[in-house]
Amino acid sequence: MGQIPLLLGGPESANIVPEDGSLPRGGLGKIILPVDDDPEAALDDGSDKTAALAVLSVIGTDTFTASYADQSSNASLKASAALFSAATLRITDQEYLEPAEIAHVGKKIFLRLEDPDRDISSERDKALIRIVTASGEDETIELEETLTHSGVFSASFPLLARAKPTSGNFDGHIEAFFGDEITVGYLDNVPQTPDGQPIIECMIPVAVGTNGVMAAFSKVYKDEDLAIQTQFHIAESYFELFKSHRRLKHDEEAAADLASGRRVLRELQDDYPNPKYAPRVSYLLGQFSQEMEAWDEAIAAYGSIVRNHPDHNLAPDSQYKLGQCHEEAGELDEALEAYVTLAGTYPKSPLIANVMLRIN
Repeated sequence: MGQIPLLLGGPESANIVPEDGSLPRGGLGKIILPVDDDPEAALDDGSDKTAALAVLSVIGTDTFTASYADQSSNASLKASAALFSAATLRITDQEYLEPAEIAHVGKKIFLRLEDPDRDISSERDKALIRIVTASGEDETIELEETLTHSGVFSASFPLLARAKPTSGNFDGHIEAFFGDEITVGYLDNVPQTPDGQPIIECMIPVAVGTNGVMAAFSKVYKDEDLAIQTQFHIAESYFELFKSHRRLKHDEEAAADLASGRRVLRELQDDYPNPKYAPRVSYLLGQFSQEMEAWDEAIAAYGSIVRNHPDHNLAPDSQYKLGQCHEEAGELDEALEAYVTLAGTYPKSPLIANVMLRIN
């Protein structure tokens, strides 16, 4: 008795392969090759020292013939067999590894067929499958072998939304609809069911709906002032969300609001570099920094307003907040100077009463 490991391949394929555990050992007996430079290392004689296996390279159309010359009767005995393997068909994830449980319109389905006896040439062979949906789609499609002698066939197809598919119009898409059922079938040469049917099938449901995707887009305004005011309102809204999340101790959401608000202000500065909008941008940046207790950043933002735009309507409030930031940072002399400056520069400001209180 003896065993010969089989590998898909042609006449040019190697007949000695490393023993890595992926193939069964030869068992009883050993394979004797016609030409072998190093028989001790190459042959599978059942010993633990064997580092390689002798294999028989085959394709799906091969016929195996074993012959024996009986010397006592001068008779030649022969037996023949053909490659006969049961196929497996799966609908998988995009890595072709794990089975998929549900399909989504607008996404792809991934198919993997393993059928060694469909490897019939030295080229990448084809295998036909049939895809049918409950809504009426019916297509026969070719899968291509992944390698010249892998015996594995794969393909992926996008699902196109069609409430009433048209069968026989395959153009790279499978037509399906929400709540549909997709059945993939393959006609094998090996019975796949107890009653002898050679058809192998697998089914996957189509989700009722699909995953939402949000993408950024730009809005082009006909009026520049409207565009600028809209950007300011968006930034101010992020500031209010930021303050609310800070009060609720939702730190991750607050950080996201802060980043989004600053991004809007930076885009505003880049898209509309007109100096007349600089005070309002600096004021909002100062507010964000003040809430974050980043006193140096807030002082820089408010200071740029009172230095460069002293006549702007935000200047008095910026001067007051400048004093607040110095006070919170422990810089009492600078805070006193900022409050006194406000009282002397803007004597009619409604903030004077607060200034007097802070000075005292």
